[in-house]
Amino acid sequence: MKLLWIADIEFGSTIHQVGELGTASALSRKFWEIDFLSVDWEGDSKSFLEKLGFGSFPVHKTKIPGLGGLSFNRSVSKELPRILQSKRYDAILVEWHGSLGAIKALKRLEKDGFETPPFLFEDRSPPAKETILGKLQWIHYDLSWKKSHGAASAIEVLVPGLESFVRERFGELPPMVHCPSGVEVDRFVPKFMPLKSKVKIVHHGSLDSNRGLGRIERFGKMLIDSGIDVEITIFGKGPLRKEFEKISESLPWFTFLGEVEYDAVPELIARNHFGILPLPDRLPWRVGSPLKLMEYASSGLPVLTTNVDGCLPFSGKSWVCAADKFDPFDEWHQCVRDFLENPVLFENAAQQARIDAEKDLTWDKAVEELDSELRRISNT
Repeated sequence: MKLLWIADIEFGSTIHQVGELGTASALSRKFWEIDFLSVDWEGDSKSFLEKLGFGSFPVHKTKIPGLGGLSFNRSVSKELPRILQSKRYDAILVEWHGSLGAIKALKRLEKDGFETPPFLFEDRSPPAKETILGKLQWIHYDLSWKKSHGAASAIEVLVPGLESFVRERFGELPPMVHCPSGVEVDRFVPKFMPLKSKVKIVHHGSLDSNRGLGRIERFGKMLIDSGIDVEITIFGKGPLRKEFEKISESLPWFTFLGEVEYDAVPELIARNHFGILPLPDRLPWRVGSPLKLMEYASSGLPVLTTNVDGCLPFSGKSWVCAADKFDPFDEWHQCVRDFLENPVLFENAAQQARIDAEKDLTWDKAVEELDSELRRISNT
């Protein structure tokens, strides 16, 4: 079975690729042969994807702020007919960022009498920014939904919370399936570091201001002031890079590694005792699926997070401290102290995190509904 996946992503260049790569790898294990139509970059996204077993059709996207979405859709509209005329696909998966260009190309092909594959419209997340550029993204997002929900053969969103959001925003919509985040348990392997005198905490991901990352430094100072020896490591890429570099230079217990190689991520996480995900009460975390939480769990790390809607399904776990999303510090502090005072409790929580990841949080489990829906629309 052949699937063409249209994604506005620079594969090999960005950390915003884990969801797509995890989902695609799991689908490939279910006998889908996947090609990506995605954004080219100065490196080599084509060889990056091919090394992972995927085909690649890289296209141009302008770097001019505010014009990226328009540019990518124009490239999709131009390139998609050439791809479909040269290779047969059973289905197309189109993320909302590229759906306008895909629909335009498919209609043009159908008008010329070409039989096009069915397509599934995917929404993994609405826009996250609240800037002028963010407003342009919301216009793009709304237009994509309005044009696509009636034209698509199927719709897939990340989680039920996102489905509720789009149904409230856009009114009557067709049935949808869900494909949450997952984790590669063979890649994120635990070391089960004993918790002794020094507490090691890690965060990795996008370094954006809407993720509550300023809470990490404050929490570290709180631990230090209470007599707890702590070592905090942060790595990733984003606008807060310079701020974290300055903090790292001024605080001996705070280490900022910047952006690291994709293959280095699991080892760096596993060296720690806790993963921290300090999410504030914002839309992306109400309708999202906490991928980083799952990576921490697979690595055998109890997680310090908040009770945003996306994390609530995990709040009853022994390895999750889902503290108040507005003021999490005291609860996090008590959680760390409880584990320090009872190392056996910590060891049990760490082992349970890994058990839960292997049982419930794999990408293979996450893609079950998506796989079934793709088979349904492609009749395979």
